Amino acid sequence: LDKAILRQVALLSHAQGIHPLTAKVLGKIAESSEEDALFLRVRAEHEFAVSPSLASTRLRRAISATTDPVASAELQIMLAESLLRARATDEARAVLEKLQKKQPKFEGAVLALARMDLVEDKAADAIARLSPLVAEGQSLVALELLAQAELQAKQFDQARVHQQELMRRTPGSLRALSGMVTLELRQKHSKAAIALVEKALQEYPKNPELWMLLAST
Repeated sequence: LDKAILRQVALLSHAQGIHPLTAKVLGKIAESSEEDALFLRVRAEHEFAVSPSLASTRLRRAISATTDPVASAELQIMLAESLLRARATDEARAVLEKLQKKQPKFEGAVLALARMDLVEDKAADAIARLSPLVAEGQSLVALELLAQAELQAKQFDQARVHQQELMRRTPGSLRALSGMVTLELRQKHSKAAIALVEKALQEYPKNPELWMLLAST
């Protein structure tokens, strides 16, 4: 097939997440130093999807060729994840901190750094990062992570406030319910934790995940 047609097939299959077809088509298109930013991004994103820990080289190349700030930020988040998978934690943090400094309004960098803080038991750092986002009242992900950070820091009253807000804003969410159950159990309120799940089961009696949550509570 003509290279232009192969390129279009690769772009379409990648956009639809058909990784085997994308890999097959990309294998038929020789890599070139003259590839444009879009196709460099496709190659990088595809490798990240199938082999995240091995994708850092292609991701760096795609980042260097990308002029769009949003696309660049998304690629840098992938690069940080790739580095984390390769256990290059310090390098991943450096990528995210540089991104946050360059694009302070890009929420993804703050969330990724907060997740790293939680993994590394740096709850105070996560709380400091996430509190401004939560104060703006838009990000549910930031709200969930903040409640987790406060729980990790044993700031139970604040964790309860934010976990209750998360439940209010995401009615029926199993994740929000699980977070509240975890909070109750951490405070040794086992009866309250069970009551939460039983109340949810009254509304969703056929939900197997709720029954599993009850069994583990």
